[in-house]
Amino acid sequence: MDSGHDYYVLDAQYDFYGRRFATCSSDHSIRIWDQVRLCLPSFPPSPLPSLPPSLPPSPSLPLLPYLPHFILSFNPVCPSSLLPRPLLSSQVPRFCPPVPPLLLRFSCPPPPLPSLPPQAPDGTWNPSAQILKASRSALSRLSWASPEYGTLLAVASEDSTVSIWEEQANPSSPSAPSSPSAPSSTSSWVCRATLKESLRAVTAVAFAPPCWGLRLATAATDGVVRVYEAVDVMNLALWSLQETFEGGREEGRLMVLSWNPCRFDPPML
Repeated sequence: MDSGHDYYVLDAQYDFYGRRFATCSSDHSIRIWDQVRLCLPSFPPSPLPSLPPSLPPSPSLPLLPYLPHFILSFNPVCPSSLLPRPLLSSQVPRFCPPVPPLLLRFSCPPPPLPSLPPQAPDGTWNPSAQILKASRSALSRLSWASPEYGTLLAVASEDSTVSIWEEQANPSSPSAPSSPSAPSSTSSWVCRATLKESLRAVTAVAFAPPCWGLRLATAATDGVVRVYEAVDVMNLALWSLQETFEGGREEGRLMVLSWNPCRFDPPML
């Protein structure tokens, strides 16, 4: 699959649902990819078959609704029980004596499949958005926030900044892509905040589980881990620095951050 980036892809992360992912590259750009899902139309209900003329309905036996590909098993011990059973000719209920039951099978052919319009194969990944010049330097890491806070993406850059991006629906109609690798303009991304407290290149970024609120942890090449929290989830431009601690003694060793997802434990990184 062609990534569409001009230089090396440094990170790729799936979102919460696994139906889209984002890539960042050393060409200062971000690309969003969506998975194609086929939506099959609903089939019309099948007509109920009628009993053969040679087997008229008996007033002593209750008639059950039609069950496709099922067997109606007549219990000779209890004539009032007409039970639907799975289509297994060798299956006999345990409570029945070893008497061959009378089996009647009713089935009807499935309705014909309607024709589908031509579209991309199921499972194909198509670019849906692209953020050009997301930073002044190479982008090293990505992290998706929990969907209950919206579609948020945190991006770590080697220029010692972390940017928070939010997806917005495109009010205009989507334009056709100029090339197969170009994304269709179905949405737009807006930079809501830029965190500049780090003094060195940021190498890792990770959103906290939703049980701990909208928190974001970052790590830089100087070995310092910083934890931010949104002051107001409705105003993503305001973030406060909550904690700062040394994450490693050797410089440049902090490359990945991961939160403990268990809500019964205290917040751990």
